[in-house]
Amino acid sequence: MLRFSCLILLSGLGQLVGIGVIKSQLYRNDEWSYRVPYAIQWMWPIPLAIGVYYAPESPWWLVRRGKLDAAKKSLLRLTSLNRETEFDADETVAMMVHTTALEEKITRGASYLDCFRGVDLRRTEIVCMLWAIQNLSGNSFSGYSTYFLQQAGVPTSEALSFAMGQYGINMAGCIGAWFLMQAGVGRRSLYLYGLCGLCLMLFIMGCLGFVPESHNRAASLATGSMMLVWALIYQLTVGTVCYSLVAELPARRLQIKTVVLGRNLYNVVGW
Repeated sequence: MLRFSCLILLSGLGQLVGIGVIKSQLYRNDEWSYRVPYAIQWMWPIPLAIGVYYAPESPWWLVRRGKLDAAKKSLLRLTSLNRETEFDADETVAMMVHTTALEEKITRGASYLDCFRGVDLRRTEIVCMLWAIQNLSGNSFSGYSTYFLQQAGVPTSEALSFAMGQYGINMAGCIGAWFLMQAGVGRRSLYLYGLCGLCLMLFIMGCLGFVPESHNRAASLATGSMMLVWALIYQLTVGTVCYSLVAELPARRLQIKTVVLGRNLYNVVGW
């Protein structure tokens, strides 16, 4: 869960930087108004390459390839050692070796057809719908929020400002979801009540489309505000909790295959 949340945070940071750069070029009329946003994308490979070079490799990946000494070194780099913690790297590596052997035995012979048999069919249905719900609950509006707000009557500059706020809220909401899940709020409750909140926000935004043109300015700003509230609810619930649920629900031997099916449905629904 934490790994996926960090990916969401980094994604939100990249989107925030991108929107900021586009907004800064809004009033330019030369060719650099579009060249700069494209060129700024080339800033990321250098810090990413440095991070990848110095980042420790996954001990599990090393164990699966028989590199036990390297796995122990990586494990020690990833572990905070203190006097109160009884941590034995050799025992942990031995547990990884044993677990890897069990997983290979369990998953041997598993196919995608097994995802549609018996109780695994229900698991597959739930995982697929969890992914699909992300797009069905308005994520498509979020991904193209600037265009959506422009169609709702928001000036281009303000639409970009709303988008910057949205991506900032996405990052804050992702962190907030960690505390909600640790506070004892069930994943099912977060998903269900989150969907109710998202439905209400979309309903309000739809109703704002009936506001007379004489009040179009106020309606467009209200639409942008509702979009920000939608983004907060989404990231606190459906947007973040989904990654935890889709990893926990499938049977272990069909986990990867079930997640693949769910993600493919997510893409289809997005289209």
